[in-house]
Amino acid sequence: MNNKQVPIQYRGLLTVAQLPRNNQEAFNFDYYDITPIDHDYAGQFQLKANHVFRKLGLPIGFVMMVGNPEKTADIYEALRHDSRYLGGGTGSGFKNRAPAVLDELDPLAKLIGAINVVVKVNGRLRGYNTDGLGFVKGLQELLRERRKITTVAGLRILILGAGGTADAIAFTLAAGGAILTIINRTAAKAENLAERICQAYGQVAFGGGEEIMAEHLANRT
Repeated sequence: MNNKQVPIQYRGLLTVAQLPRNNQEAFNFDYYDITPIDHDYAGQFQLKANHVFRKLGLPIGFVMMVGNPEKTADIYEALRHDSRYLGGGTGSGFKNRAPAVLDELDPLAKLIGAINVVVKVNGRLRGYNTDGLGFVKGLQELLRERRKITTVAGLRILILGAGGTADAIAFTLAAGGAILTIINRTAAKAENLAERICQAYGQVAFGGGEEIMAEHLANRT
């Protein structure tokens, strides 16, 4: 990819990702979505998004760009003032840093403390977290198909792990009325996540280490 094509406001802040190797479009669009990431990787979402935009006849492109998370504030300030930037994703290294520098956060994203989507409206950047929403929607479809259950409200759900997308999934399940047991190898992480959920939704979550999993689950059936 020829990084000479990068708009001048991003030079010194972001470079076009080299992967996937068959992406050759860069900034040859009227408008674009940009997702900053902290390292190059061969994800295919960029290609899929551009395919959809072309099929819909939209003059929009999706561009993955690599940058230093330490410069998150400067990067999003440049995005805010770029008239061609419509929004985009928030990738590795930026999910937890971006909320502090955006103009607005969706209420669920604010509770989670991390985002994966940014939308630009009237020059203001608003952050969302759709990781949990997508998971819960898929879970509800599966429950409806296999158990004839139409909601997660009142279900007791075990979550193994308290890192990555676990925060988003746990908060979204709790928002839907589920009762959660969160188990993690490092008990403090599970306990912290459960405490944050309880502060938002009441006593609907318990967190702990692997050693208490069997006993705790037996007591909650």
